Amino acid sequence: MRIYRNSIAPGKPLELDEDICLSKRDFSSTYPLLDIKRAHIEGILEKEEGNFLTANCLIEALVTLADARTGKPFDYQISVDDIYDLLESAEEDGDGYIFPGNGIELDDFVFAVIKSNIPLAPHAEDSLLPENGEGYSVYEEGSAMDTPEEPNAFASIPDDYFEKK
Repeated sequence: MRIYRNSIAPGKPLELDEDICLSKRDFSSTYPLLDIKRAHIEGILEKEEGNFLTANCLIEALVTLADARTGKPFDYQISVDDIYDLLESAEEDGDGYIFPGNGIELDDFVFAVIKSNIPLAPHAEDSLLPENGEGYSVYEEGSAMDTPEEPNAFASIPDDYFEKK
């Protein structure tokens, strides 16, 4: 669904209640996001002072993620209820998403919100690290201090060198 900025009048918000199909997108560059099985947006788009567009919405999605521990896919539920600024350029004031031009693709907005709410290292509830230690290292407490520090280039400078003369 394409929404045009000029179609939303101040004081007359656009109500949203849409199922969004994102499963046909290319997920090759969104790892650990592998698929979006379903997505739904509910809320309003409204124009604030100075043609400033905001989305006050709830976005829910069922996504497939790659487990950070095992690499196996698992389903993960996302539910985000927030207010977003829909900016035309990076120069505009506000925190939100940039959609240049007059039109905003609702699919692109929902996709951007979902991507920004994916955990950095997701893992399924029953996911465990491999017992054989393959692919990871475990350090004992304090072992990080056992490695010698690199020499400090400023250690040989006398303490009074930086005092004003």
